[in-house]
Amino acid sequence: MRLDSQTGQVSQCGWAATGWSCKSAPDERSALESEIARLQRENAALKKSLLARGIELPGNVTAEAAPTPPAPVPDAGTGGAKVPSEAELDRAIAYMKNVWRKLVDMMLDLQRDIQRRS
Repeated sequence: MRLDSQTGQVSQCGWAATGWSCKSAPDERSALESEIARLQRENAALKKSLLARGIELPGNVTAEAAPTPPAPVPDAGTGGAKVPSEAELDRAIAYMKNVWRKLVDMMLDLQRDIQRRS
């Protein structure tokens, strides 16, 4: 086995008739990382759901938010980040208002459901 300490790539090496040869081992890291991220988002959603229903989280469990994916690094040739136009800002604000309204509606529906069950 050979490990590239800079990239983390693992290769499987062995002696062949032509000498030593190494073949890249399959990299499952990206699949594992995406599954971990999915589970973290699901866990955060479940915690929010419990807290929204007034149920305390067990033990020393905290209600941290799901990790956000890292922002893409701007290309050095572009001279940095692009400043959004007024129209783009207006669209973003309208989108966030819509999301907020939907979130409040969902919370009210959830509250009504809980009160009906009580």
